Amino acid sequence: MAFKSSVSEKSEVNREISIEIPRAVYQAQFDKLLGQTASQAQLKGFRPGRAPKAMVAKLYGEKIHGDVMSDLVSDAYREALKEHELKVVGYPEIKIDDEDKDKDLTVTAEVSVVPEPEIEGISGLKLKVEVEEFTEEEYERRLSGMAEQFAEMKPLEGEEKAKKGNLATVDFQGTVDGEEFPGSTGENIFVEIGAGRSIKDIEEAIPGMKVGEEKSVPTKLSEESGEEWAGKDAVYTVTLKTLSEKNVPELDDELAKKTEVAEDLEGLKAYVRNAMEKEIARKNELEREETLIKAIIEKNPFEVPDALVDDEVRNVLFEMGLLNPQDERSYQVDVARFRDNLGEPAGFRVKRSIIMSTLRKKDEMEFKDEEVDQWLDGIAEKEEKSREEINQLYSFPSSVPQLKNIMANEKIVDKLLSEAKIEEVKKEAESS
Repeated sequence: MAFKSSVSEKSEVNREISIEIPRAVYQAQFDKLLGQTASQAQLKGFRPGRAPKAMVAKLYGEKIHGDVMSDLVSDAYREALKEHELKVVGYPEIKIDDEDKDKDLTVTAEVSVVPEPEIEGISGLKLKVEVEEFTEEEYERRLSGMAEQFAEMKPLEGEEKAKKGNLATVDFQGTVDGEEFPGSTGENIFVEIGAGRSIKDIEEAIPGMKVGEEKSVPTKLSEESGEEWAGKDAVYTVTLKTLSEKNVPELDDELAKKTEVAEDLEGLKAYVRNAMEKEIARKNELEREETLIKAIIEKNPFEVPDALVDDEVRNVLFEMGLLNPQDERSYQVDVARFRDNLGEPAGFRVKRSIIMSTLRKKDEMEFKDEEVDQWLDGIAEKEEKSREEINQLYSFPSSVPQLKNIMANEKIVDKLLSEAKIEEVKKEAESS
């Protein structure tokens, strides 16, 4: 069935489709469905299928109209997408003009389309890349962390006073002018003194306290307490219930064996150093790639539809474990409320995907199945894992088409980075 349609560009990624549905086509469909309904209708006072069409139309006309419009609009919309070769994302916003019953029906569909940017001028880009460096300080911290995993807790009682490094459980109750506020109470709260993971003023007040001691701690409430309470003066009453000392074992051969990653201390040190070097190399590799993609975007700016960004926000929520990809209800969740925090990184990921797809089409790379096998062998060797583990990790062999895209992406990025003028600067250490 042919419908007249036209497309107008509202923005880089938004289109308005106008479709005309001839009134005669609508009426024919309506009459056909009315006839089918009348032939089956059972109305009081009439034999089945013998009720007058006018009466059937009066009773069922609204439903018949809705069914006809749904079918016609759906058919006309699909036909318009095919005719104009539109790659639509998300759902259309459809408006129907059916005011004048003597005229053809007009359908307007506002849609978002997949961007098709021209990616140009990307060879020899100047990139300033922040890279991490191996430091002995972080290496020693990692080694100490291995020892802390096997620390034993020794309860402290009597006259022993709390100090930095001790582990405490406390009860607290806070008030503002005698009134409780959100988050003002806590029972059996675990505090590692000096770790900076608890309410700051409470954690700083515990050193010097004895088990069973109670202490008043003045504080000023932060924005986390809510707009009504932020900035107000409050007082916490803190009770120290238990106190333990962490006994960290010596870094020696015995401890190394307990970790099950080495047979002696030298082996453990080598393991930690090797793991750090690999981690840093991977982080720097990702930083170079991200800097490259940002430079390409800056050189070739383009819009992306909100629908694609929201889909990527949902993927991020899957990765964070906040939504379950196996649960159908996860796909009904409105992710708009997460845009403030996740919209920017999600938008970057969408643009990166579109850029790589565009460049793959330009380069027309093709890989044989045996090349995918060799590529996976290389990953297994690099990651020091069995090929079976890598197959499972990459869903091989069912994911071969996707893996070929990943391989093409790697080659494209490697080529662009080899052509780029890269200035590497040391990344500032994050404050703990």
